[in-house]
Amino acid sequence: MSDNPVTAEADLKLKYLDDYPKLPADAPLGCPHIVDLSSLDEDWPQAEMSIPDLVVTVLFKYRPAALDAFLDLKRKDVHFVRHHSRSATLDFCIQRAGRIVKVLLSLWPIEYSIDNVQIGVLNGREQGGWDLLFKYRIGAKVTGKWTPIFYQDADGYIDKDPGKFFDFVPQFAWHISDREVWDQDEPGLEIEWFAGLLQGRKH
Repeated sequence: MSDNPVTAEADLKLKYLDDYPKLPADAPLGCPHIVDLSSLDEDWPQAEMSIPDLVVTVLFKYRPAALDAFLDLKRKDVHFVRHHSRSATLDFCIQRAGRIVKVLLSLWPIEYSIDNVQIGVLNGREQGGWDLLFKYRIGAKVTGKWTPIFYQDADGYIDKDPGKFFDFVPQFAWHISDREVWDQDEPGLEIEWFAGLLQGRKH
């Protein structure tokens, strides 16, 4: 990386991909984009990285059909659950119920299996320990801007100030992408996704 701060800053600009026609790279900030993950850097997380970007990028990397289903608002309920049974690593969930999008994590003990994190019990801490981190509302168009509802930190404090979201999202997004939560081949990994008429499960 260049020692020139101006060049370095330019090099670290978040890049979007045109790999998915419904989500063009030139869409305004705040709209969901497929992110070029090679443009993320742990030491310099980009402020413009957003939860909408993270959600659609993870689903696209996992399976474009999962992103298709997520963007189809005729499908009332969509979820993607990632669970690792062999290591104390994070479990990750994206949930859309109507126009409400939630991003959840579970850092509880590894003996919880994917059967404990079905969509009906995602908010039941006694049944899997899921923590709701981010909650958004999709606007008039699913490909348009999403409105942040709240952010919840590790201590359970809820912040409804949209400006605070930008303090937490970039590093969180880098962490999730670094773990490659969409990877289907990692030993001990289970992924479940459900989207109305489409569903799939990997053991």
